[in-house]
Amino acid sequence: MTTYLQTLTHFVKGLIGAGIFSMGIAFKNGGLLFATIFTAVMGLLVLHCVTLVVRIIEYQEWQREQSKKQITSINRTYADIAAEVFEDGPPLAKFLAKYIKPFINILMCFMNLGFCCVYIVFIGNNMQKALEFFDIEVSLNVVMLIFIIPIWLSSLITNLKWLAPVSTVANAILFTAIGITLYYISVDLQDFKSFSFIASIDTIPLFLSVALYSFDCMSFALPLRNEMDNPRKFIGLFGVMNIGFLIVIPMVVTLGFLAYLKYGDQIEATVLLNLPENDILVQVLLILVCAQVMFTYAIQLYVPVTIVWPMVAEKFGPFKYELLILLVFRTTLVLLTLAIAEAIPFIDLVISLIGAICSSLLTLFLPPLFDIIMSQKKTEQNPLTLFLPPLFDIIMSQKKTEQNPLGKMFILVKNVLIVAFAVVIFATGVFTSIRDIINSF
Repeated sequence: MTTYLQTLTHFVKGLIGAGIFSMGIAFKNGGLLFATIFTAVMGLLVLHCVTLVVRIIEYQEWQREQSKKQITSINRTYADIAAEVFEDGPPLAKFLAKYIKPFINILMCFMNLGFCCVYIVFIGNNMQKALEFFDIEVSLNVVMLIFIIPIWLSSLITNLKWLAPVSTVANAILFTAIGITLYYISVDLQDFKSFSFIASIDTIPLFLSVALYSFDCMSFALPLRNEMDNPRKFIGLFGVMNIGFLIVIPMVVTLGFLAYLKYGDQIEATVLLNLPENDILVQVLLILVCAQVMFTYAIQLYVPVTIVWPMVAEKFGPFKYELLILLVFRTTLVLLTLAIAEAIPFIDLVISLIGAICSSLLTLFLPPLFDIIMSQKKTEQNPLTLFLPPLFDIIMSQKKTEQNPLGKMFILVKNVLIVAFAVVIFATGVFTSIRDIINSF
């Protein structure tokens, strides 16, 4: 069990990843003013949607308490929660219940394997620049092939506890890297007048996808809550999520804003590539950040392994040499991510595609849909008013939703708007990302 402070530390670490260094090009795709406002809006929207899912968990636990059933929330996944919501919903939802769990598991695998692809390209780009400083000219594809070896070795660690000490050091490196990056990009800024405040409609979908990716925490938020000694402190006014986002949103906005204001249209897919080439501190920084990302790769790979490996073991097992087969399976996933990274070595576009497909569906589309399904139940016996945003929650939490038609209408309209926004991000983001990937070749 973890304390409030420990969970908050892990949550902030999870929110701040390699994607934060791509916020400069995200601001270029969104425009200086538009990106500044909507990066914060996107963070708050993700916070609200993940809060919806946690409220649903609390409601399901409350139901079990009322029926005197055993609460089994410790190992329940996002897919398990979704399946339960659909099974208790109207006829159409019940029909889809058997499909929603594999659908979410597929998206989770695609998302985390996509993160792994991004990490390989990230390491390749930054290590190529570090090698050039020492007059070693190597192509990006070769660099990725070289560094896939330590990445592969780290992925063979099957117990996350063994990665914990290294992960702590790696996260300290990441925060140091962010501080040094802010130091470099905070001087000699360009004039505001030379920037467009709102970018072209063709590139805004790319911005929205990257911004959504930067705040996506659905894959680790629920496991963190399950490990808390007091899960009720995960959400709420001073809950882990609210405080975590309060820390991270200004950091992401500041880094993206300053990176774009510093380098303008010359901003790279990751701002680390824009830092001074002749500075030894920068080269050391690149190497350290790549080491940090390398061990983060192993953690991201853990999610698809935990989803797919039990299916493989059930269908083809039992294995005589199970550990050996597991390591071969992990190696296969590593080679798969390497092949994709070699084929599409455009980190910003890969991030946009992942955000458009996985983050839009898992983080923005499904939570309000769950809320809509659950709102069809009688509200006199359940705390559905907890689904309201914080301000309305405080004002109206003491009233029954049945007696508050304005609150019910607000919930429905709010959920429909979020679902529609998720569909827009999905459609435009996927189209724009794939179009730009094709054009980049």
